[in-house]
Amino acid sequence: MKLDAAFLVTYSAVFVRISAMMLTAPLFSGMGTPVLVRVFMGAAIACAVSPVVYGSIPVPEDLLQLGLLVGREAITGMAIGFCIQLALSAAQMAGSFLDVAVGFGMASVLAPNTSLPSTILSKFKTLLAIALFLALNGHHIMMNALVGSYSFTGSLTAESGMTAMLSGLGAMSLLALQIALPVAAVTFVVDAALGIVNKAVPQINVLMAGISAKLLAGLVALALSLPALAYGVSQGLTIASDLIGKALGS
Repeated sequence: MKLDAAFLVTYSAVFVRISAMMLTAPLFSGMGTPVLVRVFMGAAIACAVSPVVYGSIPVPEDLLQLGLLVGREAITGMAIGFCIQLALSAAQMAGSFLDVAVGFGMASVLAPNTSLPSTILSKFKTLLAIALFLALNGHHIMMNALVGSYSFTGSLTAESGMTAMLSGLGAMSLLALQIALPVAAVTFVVDAALGIVNKAVPQINVLMAGISAKLLAGLVALALSLPALAYGVSQGLTIASDLIGKALGS
């Protein structure tokens, strides 16, 4: 390998793909990550990846081919980051559902990783999912998917991308339901019990008493069901890896 036009094209293409991936991938897509950090990190990773994929990217002959190369790399990078982000979106969806079930839905805070309004349990599960993402070497899986995407025989098309996106949304919605199900079941039992109490003793203010009961039961169930979140993140990473292969037509 030598510093020639092929290497410069390879480095630029890899840098574009990595930068686009950081726009949608966990840890990097939030407003909390400065732009300069993303740029320098993308340049550093491109320096490490470029020698590995050297020779797999053809040198464009004109500006049209160069523009198509940049566009393809950007779309592919964003698709990879989006698939990995889905692994954490399941935890956030589960937290949002539980906020309504437990009673935290009235409170709203600002999620630091998305800069969007979020509720308490949604924020808690998202931050915990990020910690699990790092503990399960999710960042390694993301880098392996990035490097492995250059060895795929197919390419990202509108049909394969749409199929992978719909499949991923369905799988992550089911995974979010599985994560939230233990706590949701407990809160359902508490609601049923409070309904029976309200019918038996109408003089009791069930609404005020039920808030404390649901919060206490929900928090206890949440603490006992935390292993389900670890399982969900692990399964989400596995699903994300399969989605990347489907989207890129491997």
